[in-house]
Amino acid sequence: MSITSRIIRTPKVSDRTFVLPVESRPEEAEEPQEPQEGTPAQEEAQAVEPVEAEPEPRPTAVEIDALVQERIRTFEERYQTEREAAYRAGFEDGRAQGLKVGRAESKEAIDKFAEAVDAFLEKQRALVQENEAALVDLAVAVAKRIVGACAEMRREPVLLAVSDCLGYLRDRTRVTLKVNPKDLDSVREHRKDWIEAVEGIGTLTIEADPALSRGECVLETDAGDVDARIEERLAMLHSALIEELRTPGRT
Repeated sequence: MSITSRIIRTPKVSDRTFVLPVESRPEEAEEPQEPQEGTPAQEEAQAVEPVEAEPEPRPTAVEIDALVQERIRTFEERYQTEREAAYRAGFEDGRAQGLKVGRAESKEAIDKFAEAVDAFLEKQRALVQENEAALVDLAVAVAKRIVGACAEMRREPVLLAVSDCLGYLRDRTRVTLKVNPKDLDSVREHRKDWIEAVEGIGTLTIEADPALSRGECVLETDAGDVDARIEERLAMLHSALIEELRTPGRT
């Protein structure tokens, strides 16, 4: 048997309250009444009582770190993309500008080089013109040494000189041929050949002249003399070269 406490209020005699134990009966126990669905009171209670929303769960440290790393990766990818695009644009602009500048500099360098070449050639031409006489003298001196050396070693130079001089004679009635004493014998060996080869020769006298060098000869006639000395021939060559160099329009 259950025992509950019941408060019994008595006429106010004093300020004290007495609690007496009483025995509860089954039939006197009040059964709880179930609220009827759909009643105005129940609907009003539901309308008045607020419904508390469940709080959202707070992210963990691992989730926060993952979110931060994801945003960092996104930012880096975007930065790299924009950087590459800017680099490509700048590279193309720089390449075009560089080619333009390079072509201009190359043209300028080529023009300067051409000017330098023209100036050099002009100086060279002026130098040649200023030293024409010296160059001719040098060429004649070299030729003289070569001819002299050949005349000393071989006898053909004097024979050729005599043949050439005989061809220049206008009066061949009486001819006196003078040569170096060392060339006398070889020249006399060809006396008959020259008389037969050259038309109009009456008499041909061959004499030795120590004043002449090997390879030189002088022909004397009643109409004049023909000097075939090496010095004279080289002097003629010198004059001909100088005249050629001074001719206008020569290349």
